[in-house]
Amino acid sequence: MKKALIILTLVILSAAAHSAEIRGYWVDAYHNGFFNPAQADKLIADVKASNMNTIFVQVRRRGGVYYPSAYEPFEVNADPNFDALDYIVKKAHSSNPRIAVHAWLCTFPVWSRAEKPASPKHIMNAHPEWITKSAAGAKFDGENYSLDPAVPEVSDHLVNMALEIAEKYDVDGIQFDFIRYANRNMGYNPTAVARFNKLTGRTGVPAAGDPEWLKFRRNQITQFMRRVYVSVAKRDFKCLISADTIAWGNGPTTDAGWYSTDAYNNVLQDWRSWLEEGIIDIVAPMIYFSETANAPKFNNWCSFLNAHTYDRDAVIGVGGFVNTSAGTAAQLRRAADNYPNIIGQVIYSYAVPYKSGSAAAFAPISGKIYSPYVPAPVFARKAHPVCGHVLGRVTKAGKPVDGTPVFLNGKTCDTDANGYFAFVDVAPGTHNLAYGVSSIGEKVSVLKGQVAEVNIELK
Repeated sequence: MKKALIILTLVILSAAAHSAEIRGYWVDAYHNGFFNPAQADKLIADVKASNMNTIFVQVRRRGGVYYPSAYEPFEVNADPNFDALDYIVKKAHSSNPRIAVHAWLCTFPVWSRAEKPASPKHIMNAHPEWITKSAAGAKFDGENYSLDPAVPEVSDHLVNMALEIAEKYDVDGIQFDFIRYANRNMGYNPTAVARFNKLTGRTGVPAAGDPEWLKFRRNQITQFMRRVYVSVAKRDFKCLISADTIAWGNGPTTDAGWYSTDAYNNVLQDWRSWLEEGIIDIVAPMIYFSETANAPKFNNWCSFLNAHTYDRDAVIGVGGFVNTSAGTAAQLRRAADNYPNIIGQVIYSYAVPYKSGSAAAFAPISGKIYSPYVPAPVFARKAHPVCGHVLGRVTKAGKPVDGTPVFLNGKTCDTDANGYFAFVDVAPGTHNLAYGVSSIGEKVSVLKGQVAEVNIELK
């Protein structure tokens, strides 16, 4: 016991000075934390006592929300008379010091119970044709029923939800969780298979490990990320877009090792390429490992992340629920001190920052680790942009063109199922845009801090 106390004390006292970094909690919707004003007030007080500066609040859980939405009903444990997101944003932003708020959305999973949702507006009832399934026809993946990323209406729905938040609430960011497949055996919605066969000239049902089929499904996630990133920027250029990403297994120790990870090869979430392309502001890999049993795995993922932020940013997700208080403290401090390209840490979760612990009980520890207090970073590319983005759509006879290549300044992307394409960080000025196999030209004018829109109707 004395040895453990000495180690914890050394961890706490090793805090280094940082001018700005994200120090946050994930506030999940499976525990109390923001369901009414009293809980939200306590959340803000606990965050302040912990010397933290950011909260990621789960305002969409499984096809239900905690704010009035035109697209989805209130979650089953939500108070429909309480706009939790509005209350928290105003309370956190008026706090001294100010606390940043990111709206955390569970992206593709929409239900996890055997019985159907009661609300006819719930997506499971309103649009069962959007649900993904396995090749054998199973819609439940062992944990959830999920939307299929390759169904065109799914992307429209999710982008509209993000835009609704960006328009109605002064959030600092929007964060996407479960922005992936459950595993490579899912994704066999008939619309998805039909699109794949049309684009590849194939027939039948592809095997789960078919390289072309893996690439197609991986592209669906990336194309959604690209579209939502630029679409939100058009409404609010300063709004940060982030994602909770997978960090399972030992962690890659080489660049080539990335392609063998579960993130890339199983759940088809190529978050490394999102950072490289710049279609995300912050990735938050969930590096959930016990400090006593799996510290090397935690270190491997942190090192890989530190080496692959490119021109974007990353925070380290610490799994408090699998650690003792000393373990959580050790990982927070190591994450802060040893990875200079990473701009912060987020603990999962506010409800369980360590095994059987609470945020109030952890506050004296985190308060010392995070002493002195520093604010959340101001991201120059968002607050003082020097570039702009391009968002476009290709149609023919009024219908979207799926999978046509678009070219801009040496970069290429294919249109998604709805005909959308996007390019980020484009220098101000007039550029030549080319599209299709014949590389037909189009001019696009870009202004810094703005999104240029291009609508192309093919003849």
